[in-house]
Amino acid sequence: MPSVGLSEPETSGFALYADAPNAPDLECRRTVFFKLIVGVGEVGAIGVGVCPEQLTRLRALAAAGARGFDAHMADGQHGRAPVSADKLRALGWYRERSTVPPGGDLHYFPVFMIGHGFFAVPTVILLTDTQAVIAQAELTQFCGEGGKSFPLCADPKGTLSAIAQRLLR
Repeated sequence: MPSVGLSEPETSGFALYADAPNAPDLECRRTVFFKLIVGVGEVGAIGVGVCPEQLTRLRALAAAGARGFDAHMADGQHGRAPVSADKLRALGWYRERSTVPPGGDLHYFPVFMIGHGFFAVPTVILLTDTQAVIAQAELTQFCGEGGKSFPLCADPKGTLSAIAQRLLR
C-alpha cells in the first residue's frame, strides 16, 4: 500500500510575478510550506503565509501577477491557434479578482514556471485593509493532466481561497 503524507521542505518561498527584473523575495512572519509525498516521491507542494507586514507589497505583487499572467499568455499563444477561454479556464489558466466578505480583495492567477518541465502554480492573494494572506500549491505531478477529484486538483482556486479566508478569522 503506498504511503501518503506531508513533509516540511528544505527551502521555502513563494513564486510570484514582479514588475522588476528580479523575482520578489517575500517573507512572511507566519508561513508554512509542505511537500506532498506519495510513496517515496515528492508530488507537489503547498505554501500559505499570513503577512500583514507585507500588505503594501502584496497589493503591488497582486497587480503584477495580473500583468505577468497576461504577458505569459500572450507569449504562449503568439503565432499559434488561440486556445479557447473555456479550455484555459478548465486548466486553471485564468486570472480573476473578486470581492470577499468582509470587504477583502481576492486575486487568483497561476504563476507559470519552467523547471523540470513547464508547470503552473495556482496562486491566491487575499487582501483586506489590515491583512494579507498568500496561498500557493504546485500540483502538477499530484493532480496529473486530467486532474483528480481531490479538492486541490478539481478546484485549486476555490480550495486555496477557502484556506486563505479561513486564516483571516
